Amino acid sequence: MRQHSPSFTLVLACVDATQQHGRSVVRPFTDPVTRQVRSYWGRVQYRGAQYRPHYFMVTYEDGDSHTATTAALQRWLMPPEQQLPSGVGIPKP
Repeated sequence: MRQHSPSFTLVLACVDATQQHGRSVVRPFTDPVTRQVRSYWGRVQYRGAQYRPHYFMVTYEDGDSHTATTAALQRWLMPPEQQLPSGVGIPKP
Protein backbone atom coordinates (compact mmCIF):
# COMPACT_ATOMS: atom_id res chain seq x y z
CA MET A 1 0.00 0.00 0.00
CA ARG A 2 1.32 3.41 -0.94
CA GLN A 3 2.08 5.82 1.88
CA HIS A 4 1.21 9.47 1.34
CA SER A 5 3.10 12.36 2.84
CA PRO A 6 1.46 14.02 5.84
CA SER A 7 0.75 17.17 3.81
CA PHE A 8 -0.98 15.17 1.05
CA THR A 9 -3.04 13.31 3.65
CA LEU A 10 -4.04 16.67 5.16
CA VAL A 11 -5.13 17.94 1.75
CA LEU A 12 -7.32 14.85 1.28
CA ALA A 13 -8.86 15.36 4.71
CA CYS A 14 -9.60 19.01 3.90
CA VAL A 15 -11.23 18.13 0.57
CA ASP A 16 -13.47 15.61 2.32
CA ALA A 17 -14.26 18.15 5.04
CA THR A 18 -15.32 20.84 2.55
CA GLN A 19 -17.81 18.40 1.04
CA GLN A 20 -19.67 18.25 4.37
CA HIS A 21 -20.50 21.99 4.33
CA GLY A 22 -24.25 22.55 4.38
CA ARG A 23 -25.12 18.96 5.31
CA SER A 24 -27.76 18.23 7.93
CA VAL A 25 -27.16 16.38 11.17
CA VAL A 26 -29.37 14.87 13.84
CA ARG A 27 -27.94 14.37 17.28
CA PRO A 28 -29.49 12.99 20.47
CA PHE A 29 -29.11 15.05 23.62
CA THR A 30 -30.18 14.09 27.12
CA ASP A 31 -32.07 16.77 29.05
CA PRO A 32 -30.11 17.23 32.29
CA VAL A 33 -33.30 17.79 34.30
CA THR A 34 -35.72 15.20 32.91
CA ARG A 35 -33.10 12.72 31.64
CA GLN A 36 -35.24 12.37 28.51
CA VAL A 37 -33.39 11.93 25.20
CA ARG A 38 -34.39 14.34 22.44
CA SER A 39 -33.06 14.62 18.92
CA TYR A 40 -31.93 18.02 17.67
CA TRP A 41 -31.38 18.79 14.01
CA GLY A 42 -28.55 20.98 12.83
CA ARG A 43 -26.58 22.25 9.87
CA VAL A 44 -22.83 21.88 9.26
CA GLN A 45 -20.58 24.79 8.42
CA TYR A 46 -17.00 24.08 7.27
CA ARG A 47 -14.70 26.50 9.13
CA GLY A 48 -11.46 25.90 7.25
CA ALA A 49 -8.26 23.87 7.41
CA GLN A 50 -6.73 26.20 9.99
CA TYR A 51 -9.24 24.86 12.56
CA ARG A 52 -8.02 21.26 12.25
CA PRO A 53 -9.15 18.93 13.77
CA HIS A 54 -12.34 20.91 14.63
CA TYR A 55 -13.10 21.72 11.00
CA PHE A 56 -16.83 22.19 11.57
CA MET A 57 -19.32 24.36 13.38
CA VAL A 58 -22.71 22.71 13.86
CA THR A 59 -25.68 25.00 14.52
CA TYR A 60 -28.81 23.38 15.94
CA GLU A 61 -32.49 24.27 15.63
CA ASP A 62 -32.53 25.79 19.13
CA GLY A 63 -29.66 28.15 18.27
CA ASP A 64 -26.97 26.22 20.13
CA SER A 65 -23.76 25.54 18.25
CA HIS A 66 -20.47 23.76 18.80
CA THR A 67 -17.38 22.70 16.93
CA ALA A 68 -16.95 19.14 15.70
CA THR A 69 -14.26 16.90 14.31
CA THR A 70 -14.69 14.78 11.19
CA ALA A 71 -15.02 11.63 13.31
CA ALA A 72 -17.77 13.11 15.49
CA LEU A 73 -19.60 14.53 12.48
CA GLN A 74 -19.73 11.13 10.78
CA ARG A 75 -21.85 9.80 13.66
CA TRP A 76 -24.49 12.53 13.26
CA LEU A 77 -24.71 13.16 9.50
CA MET A 78 -28.05 12.55 7.86
CA PRO A 79 -28.09 10.96 4.39
CA PRO A 80 -27.79 13.75 1.79
CA GLU A 81 -31.20 13.00 0.32
CA GLN A 82 -33.00 13.08 3.70
CA GLN A 83 -34.87 16.29 4.45
CA LEU A 84 -35.31 17.96 7.81
CA PRO A 85 -38.72 17.30 9.40
CA SER A 86 -41.39 19.88 8.55
CA GLY A 87 -41.36 22.77 10.96
CA VAL A 88 -37.66 22.43 11.82
CA GLY A 89 -35.67 25.53 10.99
CA ILE A 90 -31.94 25.99 11.50
CA PRO A 91 -30.82 29.55 12.36
CA LYS A 92 -28.01 31.02 10.30
CA PRO A 93 -24.67 30.80 12.18
